[in-house]
Amino acid sequence: MCCTKPFFAFATESEREKIVEYLQSKNLTNNNIFDKRQSSKFITGLPYFLINKKKNGECIFLKEDKSCLIQPVKPLDCLFWPLTFEFNPHTNELDILLGDCFFTKQIKKLGILEEWVAKEKENLIKQIPNFSRNELIAYNSMTNIAKFTLLFTITIPPG
Repeated sequence: MCCTKPFFAFATESEREKIVEYLQSKNLTNNNIFDKRQSSKFITGLPYFLINKKKNGECIFLKEDKSCLIQPVKPLDCLFWPLTFEFNPHTNELDILLGDCFFTKQIKKLGILEEWVAKEKENLIKQIPNFSRNELIAYNSMTNIAKFTLLFTITIPPG
């Protein structure tokens, strides 16, 4: 879980819609969910929405007890952190990457990094079919890629 600096979380259009609907269903409407200054389009022209941070740099959905306010509709970018991926639409390859954060350091110290990665890789791969090709393409322009370690590459069937 890395809901603090220097990382940010983004949501695809369908994830954004689910978050807004969820918050409305809980009577927690908030017009300041997404950073309008930074939300834009990747090189591919596909929209993405950055989730705002509090003044202290934490995600606006991080509660005092460090749980997530939007857990049932958390974007994929948050759900599997510090695992993430970069999708190449030309080769249909999905690079699975590991972010370097406090959580990563802790599971390394505990000696369970490989076990955790194997389990989460399986869960991540199960989620991929829930996303449209366009949503996967939103992951093809990762920022700060040097902060990530490439773990493995898989090929997604076209279509």
